[in-house]
Amino acid sequence: MQITFWGVRALVPSPGQETTVTGGNTLCLTVQGAGGEALAIDAGTGITPWGRSLLGGPFGKGQGELDLFITHPHYDHIQGFPFFVPAFIPGNTIRLYGSNYCKRTMEQVLESQMNPIFSPIQSLKNLNSNLLFPDAGPGGVVTVGALEVRLETLPHVTEQAMGVRVSEGNRVLVLAPDVNYPDGIAPPEAVALFRDADVLVHDVRSHRPGLERQHARETFDARDAVAAATAAGVKKLVLTHYHFDSTDAELDALREGLGHGHPFEIELAREGATLWI
Repeated sequence: MQITFWGVRALVPSPGQETTVTGGNTLCLTVQGAGGEALAIDAGTGITPWGRSLLGGPFGKGQGELDLFITHPHYDHIQGFPFFVPAFIPGNTIRLYGSNYCKRTMEQVLESQMNPIFSPIQSLKNLNSNLLFPDAGPGGVVTVGALEVRLETLPHVTEQAMGVRVSEGNRVLVLAPDVNYPDGIAPPEAVALFRDADVLVHDVRSHRPGLERQHARETFDARDAVAAATAAGVKKLVLTHYHFDSTDAELDALREGLGHGHPFEIELAREGATLWI
């Protein structure tokens, strides 16, 4: 299983000299199986460079198929989709999975950001690919070739975020890009989803150096990710979804500040980096 990070930021993109190492695009991650099957998780601005990289293959000829999982529809998880070039090419098929949010379907949510007030594209109907919205949400399992994708609800300030567990044989990746542990402790359902993962990719969006927990909407930092990974017995913890103000130097200090001697490796997700499990 091959995992590639195309975007690692939260809230808004953060280009500039202080983010060149970790990257400045908002969240997007891709997974490729041993048989070549591929899927994407989240469609922040990181999905746009990935989309361009696909044009030399089937997607550039209108022969591509993609399964795209949206963990929740906050803007940093969907803002890149209107600029995903394969979605404009007739013949391509894109299946979009996501939970309902504020009683709206994923199709309605994506359509809302295409409103002519905000977008010159004006409507999803102006994307020439075949867009499908299968009915899959928390508790669902989707098969993409040899990859099995399990979706579960995670604690979040909107109560709508999904965790994604991708399995290929006995190899397991879990992505938890937006979570909220008000007491600093991952609940049993989250630990169960993370259990024995080879790689757990986990949120650190509210970390700001020198600041302690602030209020209920920002009661999360990297220490919670370490505690959750420890409870679940994971083999590697990868931190992502960084606050847009966090510089490369601050994130390196965050990683070092977590210390050593954990029963797993701890890494920072870096845009363009690939992991194999």
